[in-house]
Amino acid sequence: RGSRAHQRPSSGSGLPGAMVGSAAEGRARLDAWAARFRALAASIAQSAAPESAVCGVDALFTDDCAWRDLVLLTWDLRTTHGAGPVGSGLAASISACGLLGFSAPE
Repeated sequence: RGSRAHQRPSSGSGLPGAMVGSAAEGRARLDAWAARFRALAASIAQSAAPESAVCGVDALFTDDCAWRDLVLLTWDLRTTHGAGPVGSGLAASISACGLLGFSAPE
């Protein structure tokens, strides 16, 4: 048992991929991801064409990701798999409900 960080394949999402060596580094990456998500959500919520932001949303997720809403944006409890479908679903849900002020809990 050493202090080696866990490493997963890089995805471009900003969260998984590069090594995270400490809780503070992990928290900083989570906060950066949440800030990107919040900015995209605000852009989508205020846009007449949320489809144009799907590319930005799906870039936040890996190709092998899964998303289950669990009543955050919809009452749909199905699990969505893959960055493209997750991005499309989130963009549509954000547009419909006007999500603003997203943040990661402390």
